[in-house]
Amino acid sequence: MENQVLYYMIKSGHDKVQRLGKDLESLHHTLMQNPLLYADAALKAAIDSEYLARHLRRLVYSASASSKQEYLLRAACSLDISATIDRDGSVVFILPLLLPRRKTVGAKFIADTLSAALNTFVKEHPQLPRFGECTICVTHIYDKALGTKGRIRDYDNLELKEILDVINLYLLEDDSGELCNHYYTTKLGDEDATIISIMENRLFKERFL
Repeated sequence: MENQVLYYMIKSGHDKVQRLGKDLESLHHTLMQNPLLYADAALKAAIDSEYLARHLRRLVYSASASSKQEYLLRAACSLDISATIDRDGSVVFILPLLLPRRKTVGAKFIADTLSAALNTFVKEHPQLPRFGECTICVTHIYDKALGTKGRIRDYDNLELKEILDVINLYLLEDDSGELCNHYYTTKLGDEDATIISIMENRLFKERFL
C-alpha cells in the first residue's frame, strides 16, 4: 500500500482516538452530572472504540495478507474468546457481552475474531462433526457488581445474528428452524460475558427441562 494512503489512514486513526477521548470525558461528566444518561454515553464510547479497533485492523492487514489471521487470533485471546468441547460432545463458546443492536457497526468486531478462532478450532478437532438437529443455548451474563438497572436488554435487541452466522459456517449442517432450536436466558455473574452452547436436543432436555 502506498505510503500516502497509509499516512491518511494513520491520521484518520489519530482523529478517532481524539474522538474517543472526548467520549470518555463526556462519560465522566455524565456520570457526575446526569447518571440517567450514563448508559447512552457509555454505549457511544464503546461504539466509537469499535470503529477505532476496526480502523487499526486495516493498518495491520495492509502490512501483509498473512498478518490478518495471526492478528485476529491474538485479538480473540485479548477479548477472552474461547471454544471448548464438553465430554458429552457439546461445544461451548465464551464471548464478551454483546452490545445492543446498531445498524452501523453490528457484531462484526467480534464475529471476525470468532471466525478466526473457530477456523483454528475445527482444524485442531477434525473429528468434530457438524451438528444437525440441535439446540443453541445463549446465556447472557451480567456483572452483578454493576447492578441490573438499565443494563439487561431484550433478547431481540442484541447483536446475535452475525455471531450465529459464523457458528453456522463452521459447526452446523443448517441453521434453519427445521433443525435448530434456540434458547435464551439471563444470569448474574462475576463479570459480563456471553456463553453460547450447542448441543443435541436430548442433552438440552436433560439440562434445562
